[in-house]
Amino acid sequence: MNQPTKQTYQNDLIIQSVFYLPMMALYPIGFVEIEVFIIGALLQFFVGVTQVLSGAFHSIRYRDDTHKRYFLLAVGYLLFLFIGGTLLEYLDVYLGILDKVFIILFLFIIPVGIATWYYRLTWLAYKNADVFMDGSRQNGAFREDVLDDVML
Repeated sequence: MNQPTKQTYQNDLIIQSVFYLPMMALYPIGFVEIEVFIIGALLQFFVGVTQVLSGAFHSIRYRDDTHKRYFLLAVGYLLFLFIGGTLLEYLDVYLGILDKVFIILFLFIIPVGIATWYYRLTWLAYKNADVFMDGSRQNGAFREDVLDDVML
């Protein structure tokens, strides 16, 4: 079975980091300034898109069970949000303060937790991935600084 290389995970991390790191930096400020929170929420959308595409890519291309599980759970969660929101709107249910609690929980806390988990999953996969050196796979830790061995 074809395995992803360190370069594959590095590219994945770079694309996710473009949206994930600014999102995480903006959210604490966003609790004071609502405009910054909205920018963080927009970045959260793009984090979700990149991570769902990454999960789909890894589950199809490399048949990775962990990424496949993430992809199926992410799609299921999006369906849950869509159906739940539609039902609440259709039933015209007023939950008082619980409306705000549900919005914060289901649109902020859970998605940010999932994004953080997937970002960490990608980081760990990057650290443990095989490296191509001289056209062959090398298992083990990636050694970025070759000069240390030469100098010793």
